[in-house]
Amino acid sequence: MPKRKPERTGDNVANKHPTSTCISHVSSINDHGHFTSLDEIKGSAYDKLQQLQQIRDRRLCLPHNSSYKMQAVCEQIPAELPDDLKSIGYHRTCYQQFSANLNRLPVHIDEDEASTSQWHHSPRKMCATSSMTPIFPPECIFCDKVEIKGSGRKTERAEVFSSWNNKENGWEQIESRAERMGLDRLHRQVQNKYLFAVEAKHHTSCLRSFRTAFFNYERGIDRAERRDDTEHARLSAAHEKALLAVLENIQTRIVQQNEVMRLTSLRLIYVDELKQTGYDNSNYRTEKLLKRLENDAINDCIHFTKVDHEPCHPFWLVHSSSITVSSALE
Repeated sequence: MPKRKPERTGDNVANKHPTSTCISHVSSINDHGHFTSLDEIKGSAYDKLQQLQQIRDRRLCLPHNSSYKMQAVCEQIPAELPDDLKSIGYHRTCYQQFSANLNRLPVHIDEDEASTSQWHHSPRKMCATSSMTPIFPPECIFCDKVEIKGSGRKTERAEVFSSWNNKENGWEQIESRAERMGLDRLHRQVQNKYLFAVEAKHHTSCLRSFRTAFFNYERGIDRAERRDDTEHARLSAAHEKALLAVLENIQTRIVQQNEVMRLTSLRLIYVDELKQTGYDNSNYRTEKLLKRLENDAINDCIHFTKVDHEPCHPFWLVHSSSITVSSALE
């Protein structure tokens, strides 16, 4: 059998999206690696594009003769996402080279921050100055300390976060988790920040404690919700039992024996049954019981008559539908 030709991994490599464009393409390398379209990445395509744009903006702040500027690659980063996310993406090697050496780049300051800066009249000077003054201090974002005593009394220094290609990084979840847990200081500190790019620091033990606290917080919410569901089910069962006691009295005394009862008397039966099951509700309204009885099948066998004659206060009579209203009033 003839041998299969090895697949080429260069510019003309065939992939399942032959019209796709690498938005961080580096033409000077030979092996561009696997192509990943933006509809295949883990996480948000918008966040990934924003990450590439931030790296682009930092590179464009470099001098023209800098080998890290990569202006030709920067010009390929689009301003917005297209409708078809399959049409754009990046080669693995291109992406790795474009996102490498970020510690050698100036930290980019966006337009909102630049408007309040003393260097707002000179964007190039602003970028150069920001490289000398990082956005994040050297302290851990969780404990505000540079060094702490770890396990075994070993000293643990704050370090920058790691960044992995083609998978979601753990630090990307810090903002959403801090907001959910109500950690306002931490949330404000990391909000809308690409923590790897701005060299935010952390202790491994602090990050581990933060994750543990979040998982415990989520489990606590789940347990509380389960307790609420259980309590709601018990309360519903108590009301169903109270209604059943009222229905039994109606069937025996009103339907079978043709008695005429006040609705308030039936309400007292309902409330007494609730009290016996541990859900005392002396404020249960008569009108609420009336609606429940009207929606029950027993409503076909009974009739409600409102008595509104002075000097009596208005009240409801419940009687069998087999007798007339006048007979019930008598």
